[in-house]
Amino acid sequence: SARSAVNDTRRALDANALAIVTDGTGIDATWQLANRDHVPIEIAYDGGTGLVDAATRPNVFRIAPTNRGIAFRYAEYLIPKKLKVALLSDDSAYGREGASDVARAFSENPESVATKITVPAGETDLSPQILRAKRSGATALLVWGQPPAIAAALSAARSIGWNVPVYAPPTGADPFIRQQLADHPS
Repeated sequence: SARSAVNDTRRALDANALAIVTDGTGIDATWQLANRDHVPIEIAYDGGTGLVDAATRPNVFRIAPTNRGIAFRYAEYLIPKKLKVALLSDDSAYGREGASDVARAFSENPESVATKITVPAGETDLSPQILRAKRSGATALLVWGQPPAIAAALSAARSIGWNVPVYAPPTGADPFIRQQLADHPS
């Protein structure tokens, strides 16, 4: 949370930190604190392009790939495979930014996109949206969102017997997803 990020930043500054590495949460609330003490903040997770802006936040840098870069890599990888991709994103800021970058990445090859679906962040049952994606003729699923959305999408796809390949941004490696799906490792 932004509140935790502020508290963590204050503790780091009080301990004379030389730099702060963050997932990107709370940047709007913390960058000025760190900048006041001339401490750089490095984002190692959230790839939203709006987080790093040398004019607005001169002490914020990225050490992780941008959403845009990852989206274009997915397009370069999936389009030649002739897959019909269902683009699923949640309505969190991360999901919206990712959906925008993915749409741009696939814009030169719209025939590769079977459907685009936005789901509510935190929704635990995505069965209707996953069924809609399956019925669209999709042969792959790209889920861009927070870990709960990715876990819910995987769970819904497998529960309806859809063994489509599922792709995700770095949030797909979050331990939360493994915890949510631990009862069904397949």
